[in-house]
Amino acid sequence: MLNEDLINPTLSAAVKLPYTSIPKEMTILRVFMNIHDPQLVIGTAAAIKLAFSQAPFLEIKDRFDITFIDEASQLALYVLGSLATMLPKSRMILVGDMHQLPPYMEEALPAELKRAAIGEPLTLAVKGRRWPSMHLTRVHRCPKMITEVLGDLFYGNTLTSSKPGVTDIPVLKAMGLPSRHPMVFVNYTSPQTAVGKSFSNEGEARYALQLVEALTRYASTANKKITAAILNFYGAQYSYVYSMAEDEVTVNTIDGCQGQEYDVTIVLLTRSDPYERSKFLVNANRINVALSRPKIATVIIGQRHLTGNQPDPRQPKRGRHQRVCNWARLIEKLPKECFVDAKDQVIAQEDRSEVSHALDPTRSLLPAHRHIFGSNRAQEPNAIAASIPQ
Repeated sequence: MLNEDLINPTLSAAVKLPYTSIPKEMTILRVFMNIHDPQLVIGTAAAIKLAFSQAPFLEIKDRFDITFIDEASQLALYVLGSLATMLPKSRMILVGDMHQLPPYMEEALPAELKRAAIGEPLTLAVKGRRWPSMHLTRVHRCPKMITEVLGDLFYGNTLTSSKPGVTDIPVLKAMGLPSRHPMVFVNYTSPQTAVGKSFSNEGEARYALQLVEALTRYASTANKKITAAILNFYGAQYSYVYSMAEDEVTVNTIDGCQGQEYDVTIVLLTRSDPYERSKFLVNANRINVALSRPKIATVIIGQRHLTGNQPDPRQPKRGRHQRVCNWARLIEKLPKECFVDAKDQVIAQEDRSEVSHALDPTRSLLPAHRHIFGSNRAQEPNAIAASIPQ
C-alpha cells in the first residue's frame, strides 16, 4: 500500500517517519486517540479528573471549550475546583435541580469545612446570582398530575408538563389500586424495626413485593415491557427488600436513584412513629427525588396518620417543631381518590380459580433473591447554571 493511499493524516504522517522514531509500544487508548481525534469526551467527574491527569488526555486538555456537568445539584465545590483547574480553557455549564439532593456530606465534618470544601455550587450559582442562569420548567418524565403536585409543593407552581392528563391507569388497576390518579398513597400499618441507626419494616417490604409480583404478571399478560423500582428511604429497608426480591426487581435507595427513571415506582416510608420526628424522612429535597422518578405512576406505602403535624413529646414545648411536615403538605394536595387502605385491596392471582385475594402481609412471598442498584451519590461541576426539574 502506498503512502498516498492513506486517508487518515495521522497514519499517513506515521508512514513517512523513520522506523527509529516510531514508539515501540502504544496503548490501545493512544492508538484510538491518534486515529479518531475525539472532539467529545463523556464520563463521570471522577473519571474525567483521572483521565485528564495523565497522557494522552493531559496533552489535549486545552482543546475542549465546553464542559457540561449533569446532576449538578450533587456537585461539590472541591470537585468543581479541581475540574476548573484541570480544564482551564473550558467553559463549565452546570445542569441540575437545586430542589433535589445536594452533595453528600459526612455528618462528622465540621460545619466550616462543609461550607468551604463541599457547599452547594448550583444553589449558590442560581440563588446567589453568581453566574448567568436559566430555568427550564417543562417536565417530560412525570405524568401531568404528578408534575402539578410537585410544582405546587417544591417549585412555586412554575412547572408545566408535556404529557396529557389521564384518568385511567391500567398498571395501578393491575395492582388492585385506585387508578384515576398516578399517585397513590397506601395506608399500611406495620411496625418498624431499628437496625443500628437505620430502620426496616417487614410488612411494607412484603406488601411492595406483592405489588411488583402483580405488575409483572400484568406486563407478561399484556406483552408490555414495564420498568418498576422499589425505592427506600432507609438503608436497612433497602437491604431487607434487596434480599427478598427476584433478580428482575429493581431495588434502590432514594439517595441512589437521583437521575434514574422508571415506569412505576413504589416508595417505602418505613417508619411507624410520627414522620416529622425524622429530619431525614421529611427533607423536602429527598421527598422530591422520591416522587419524581415515575413515568406512569408512583405508589407510596406508609401510615397516613403519621404524616400529621404532631409535636415531638420528647422536646420542651418551646422547642417543639411546629412547621407543617412535608408529608402532611403532600396529603393536603392529593384528592380523595389517591388514598386507600391496604386491607381493603384485592389483587388478581396467577391461579385463575382464585380470582382475587386480600393483600395479606403474612402471605408466602417470592423466592429469596438478591438484587441490583445500591446507593450511588454522583458528585460532578463557571459560567452557566441551568436549574432543571429532573
